[in-house]
Amino acid sequence: MIYVTCEDPDAAHAKATAAGGEISMELVDQDYGNREFAVRDPEGHTWSFGTYERGLLSNGAKTAGDATSNAGPPVASRVGF
Repeated sequence: MIYVTCEDPDAAHAKATAAGGEISMELVDQDYGNREFAVRDPEGHTWSFGTYERGLLSNGAKTAGDATSNAGPPVASRVGF
């Protein structure tokens, strides 16, 4: 699985759906703060798209890990949907 961080997962979900991607996990707000979904491409690869809010809970509270870097995972600049 590939995880791609994005600022607007709702827009990415709409684009993936319009392109015929098979949604394997609908948009969801996770307890740890991320909003994400997963889609399978025509070759069978699973892509997960979402925000990356390290150290935050959905209620805005900070977790113990918040004192570390907020660099997050690498961001893909282009995805071929």
